[in-house]
Formats: sequence, C-alpha cells, structure tokens
Amino acid sequence: LRPRAPGDGRGGDDAASAMSHLKRLAKAVESFLHPSNGGYWTRRLTQLLSSLCLHLLDRVRREKMSDPGPDLKLQPADVTAVVNIVMPLALQGLYSKNASAVSQVCVALKDLALLDADTLLPALLERVYGALTTLTEVHQASAALEALAAIIY
Repeated sequence: LRPRAPGDGRGGDDAASAMSHLKRLAKAVESFLHPSNGGYWTRRLTQLLSSLCLHLLDRVRREKMSDPGPDLKLQPADVTAVVNIVMPLALQGLYSKNASAVSQVCVALKDLALLDADTLLPALLERVYGALTTLTEVHQASAALEALAAIIY
C-alpha cells in the first residue's frame, strides 16, 4: 500500500493501484452487505471485512515493533485511506439480520477504531445515536449497543 521510491524497479503506482483495487472491491460488495440483502454470502463477506481489518491492524502493530524502512512502512494517511474505504461497509453491515454477520462487523469496527479512532468514532456515534432514538427500527438498537460494547471492551 506504500508507494515505492523512484527507480527501485517496482514503480510508484503500487499504492495507488492497491487503493484503487480496494475501492473497486468495496464498491462491488457494497450492495451485498445491505441489511435488506441477506443471503449465504453475507457471513462470508463480513468475515472478509473482519479479516481485512485484522490483518491491517496486525501489520501496523508489527511495523511499530520493528521498523521495516520508510518505503515499506504504512503511513498514517495510508491507514486513514483504508479506514475510509472499509468503514462504510462495516457501518452498513452493522444492521444485518444475520447475527453472526453483525458479530463479525463489530470485530471489524473494533479493529478500525484501534487503527483510526478519529475517523471511525464520529460516524459510528452518529449511527448509534440514530439507532437508539428511533422508534420504528428497534432491531438497530441492539446492533448499535453490540458495536459500542465491542469497541469499548
């Protein structure tokens, strides 16, 4: 996800290409994670989402422990860009009718909060506030509370 130095033989468009592909993937699966579009794919997609967040968090933690070098290390802007791509999927999947999918999304939200709380928390708190104050969609309240509990715990 990091651009390479000019002349290293790998090109400087690697990071842009990776982000471009991640954006395209997110756009492609967005409708499949909509709460009213549930099926056998929902659990698999939320597992993919959760795994992506977990592996990104693992990489960031590894890089803090041992510096891989400036041209290989993810910068905060890179992490924020990934969080901005993945966050809408997680927030949309939060209100799925599949309980295991909601649990996977909560794990992904926790990892995203650990990666970039400043980006995630305002959007999540806005959704949680809306879910807790609505009278017509009661099932959203339990999912919102589960997400808050996952992030806090």
